Amino acid sequence: MGREGPMRMMRSAQGMLPWASLAVGLALLVSACTGGGRTASHRTSTTTTTAGGSTTSSSTPAAAACTTAHLALAVGTGNGAAGTGYTDYFLRNTGSANCSLSGFPGLAVLDANGNVVQRPATRCTGTTGFCRPVMTVLLQPGQSTTFLGTNVDVYPTTDCPTHLTGTTVQVYPPGQTVPLRQPWTVPNNDVCDLGVGPVQPVPRCHTSDLTAEIQPGGAAAGNIGATLHITDMSRPCFLFGYPGLQMLDGSGQPMRTSVVRGSSMLHHDPGPSYVTLDNGEVASAGIGYSDVAIQGDPANGQCPGSSSVEVTPPDETTYLSISAGLGPCDGGRLFVTAFQTGGQPRGAS
Repeated sequence: MGREGPMRMMRSAQGMLPWASLAVGLALLVSACTGGGRTASHRTSTTTTTAGGSTTSSSTPAAAACTTAHLALAVGTGNGAAGTGYTDYFLRNTGSANCSLSGFPGLAVLDANGNVVQRPATRCTGTTGFCRPVMTVLLQPGQSTTFLGTNVDVYPTTDCPTHLTGTTVQVYPPGQTVPLRQPWTVPNNDVCDLGVGPVQPVPRCHTSDLTAEIQPGGAAAGNIGATLHITDMSRPCFLFGYPGLQMLDGSGQPMRTSVVRGSSMLHHDPGPSYVTLDNGEVASAGIGYSDVAIQGDPANGQCPGSSSVEVTPPDETTYLSISAGLGPCDGGRLFVTAFQTGGQPRGAS
């Protein structure tokens, strides 16, 4: 059985990309199992940016506008600087076909009676500060777009002589007349001089954006489980697919490692899906293996354990090196699931 115990994170990549890089054209690299939705039959000559950041040519079939009925709203983490609060919002395509969004959402905060507090958000102007160029964002099923909301958190001001609060955030997707609502969770519950930026693509997570750790999991009848946690330490980004894993011995030398994508006895693999992370949010993947020696393993039945593991995020070529004691038999075979939202992968069905 491999060595287990505390498995601490050690970052191998430094530097973080600013939020402003959301508008940069980042290629959407996904595995062959990406689920593509249906597209409308008409064509367009406008430039469209996918949620992963790549642009489509003028001959690419255009997608119909995303409707409120096929969108879900999520409120990301908030932070502040120099008297202004910043909050990332996300609109996810919950439909079965590609759709597109362009321009500014309508943003407002409601009180307990459903009335707008102060006034709806003012659209940002220009391309400086938090404002970004207006573009059309193509969303495949499960993909998200993001936009930034701002609020003043210093009192009193001319517009806000007293502390204004609310209970619900209301968002009209661009071009829609039916809103989405979520609880208003901005730090200090400040509602003053709201501002809103246009929808922007969410780029793929890069290794330099992330930290990782592996935590021991359950055990049953010779099967060992562990959980890989990936935390976004930068701007909003998405993961799609499976991690790459390479075990290292105590001297830092590669050990025999055979990674199998799929379910294990302890973790169910739901298959690849888009997992959108905001700063500080976590995605997880299940790791499972057998510690029962078979033919080809050491004769004494003690399969070698790792001291560390190199973790490569989906579609990346650089890795995070983390302290982790895994001891798989069967030639170092590790079963790994696709990334899922949250800190705990699904158990075996």
